[in-house]
Amino acid sequence: MPKTYFYVLWGTLLVTDCLVASSKKIWGLNSTRIVVLESESVLLECICGSLEGSFWKDEHDFIFVGSNLQEETLFGSFTLTNYSLYITSVQLLHEGEYQCWCNYSVQEKYELNVEVIPNLVFTVASSNITGRVLYLEENRNHSLMCQANGAKPPVNLKLMINGDVLNSSITKFWVNESSARNGTYDSVVELWIRPTDITGNISCIRSPQTISKEQHTGVSFVTYVIPRIFLSINGRSFANRSTYVEEGNKVLVRCKAEGARPAANLTLMISNISFESTYSSTRPYAPSFHTLISENLIIIQEHTLLTCIGRGEYGYAEQSVYTNIISFVSPKLRLSINGEHIPNGTTYNNTEGKWVLVICEAFGARPSVNLTILVNGTSFQYSNVTDRAKNFNESTGLPTFSTRAAINLSSAEGKLTITCLCICYAQPRREFYYIEMLTTELNVDISITAIAIVSSVFAVIVLSGFLYCSIQIKRRRRTSKKSVPR
Repeated sequence: MPKTYFYVLWGTLLVTDCLVASSKKIWGLNSTRIVVLESESVLLECICGSLEGSFWKDEHDFIFVGSNLQEETLFGSFTLTNYSLYITSVQLLHEGEYQCWCNYSVQEKYELNVEVIPNLVFTVASSNITGRVLYLEENRNHSLMCQANGAKPPVNLKLMINGDVLNSSITKFWVNESSARNGTYDSVVELWIRPTDITGNISCIRSPQTISKEQHTGVSFVTYVIPRIFLSINGRSFANRSTYVEEGNKVLVRCKAEGARPAANLTLMISNISFESTYSSTRPYAPSFHTLISENLIIIQEHTLLTCIGRGEYGYAEQSVYTNIISFVSPKLRLSINGEHIPNGTTYNNTEGKWVLVICEAFGARPSVNLTILVNGTSFQYSNVTDRAKNFNESTGLPTFSTRAAINLSSAEGKLTITCLCICYAQPRREFYYIEMLTTELNVDISITAIAIVSSVFAVIVLSGFLYCSIQIKRRRRTSKKSVPR
């Protein structure tokens, strides 16, 4: 088609548009408003007696000139049926004014509006709900939102729980322009819910649009209860800390989940290896469950990590507690004086002023122990010669320790009570798990010494008296001789 024809045609249209720019009527015609759903088809009717001077145009371009479809057109499929314009798969880009011209004058004028049905989505804590069941923790506040995304025109939303429409005063509603910025809108209604029922239903109601009817979507909700997990050893509860058990002892381990709904699945891990319990039970305590597994264990390792793990059917984060069992070995104590072993509670006699070497020893302990030597119940200041020797148990291959402390002691008093005190503790809590005392009395025989002292004093007194008497007698004799006349 010659370009001159298009120039003439555009000039004619330009003059016509200028004459009617301030009016919605062209040659006595009003625009016919047509609303169509997105992705559906629409027929814009027009009847022309001849193709001469006939064309279809929108606000920007020619669509058909005569029966020829122009190259630069909107996305979609355009066809002519008796010169009526048929548009398939209508999109938002198709919105606007369409004119049908016959014999160079406007025959029909249409205002096409596209309606977009939104996508309804339930979200909880900013996560989309998958499936038709919503799992909520009982007695906990949850932010529940229903969103109508990409609506045109914008829609209103309401929530309904167990068949009752919620009052707008307890919900929050707002509308935002869609992030796509294509003329659509996102509507949101939010509810803070704290469920107490075991089950229920939540529905979201979208208001009707021009064409589309009211829309409902809903989910069922089921509440769950996260259990409390307990781990006990011999009836004593431990939570995420260490405890101490004597090597070779048998302990009763109990892993328990209380107050779960549904019943929790329990696993007992021993040193990170899953362990099948020989006893397990689940008892319902409506509306929750208690689950218990237990096992008798013999402690033969230096460190045994026990972990009780509870998992729920509805996928909540697993709950767990652990305890680290540290095995210990009680030492054997020995007290010796001058190399002589002194049995517990016996008496050792010593001569006054004589120094003795007191040695306190602890054999086969784990962990290593601290030794203190007490004299008459008071910690004695002794030279720090404590040493620790590491050995290995032949049967278990586990380490044990020997400790030695020594002091030199002089029997300055008549009677001394010596105590070898073993304080066996384990870090980090410094728990005393074993205390044993060995005592001996250090007697000093002072009777002979005392008698010797008394005898010496008496002899000095007698000798002094004898000397005094002798001197007096001599003096008297001299005096008598002087008084006799010659």
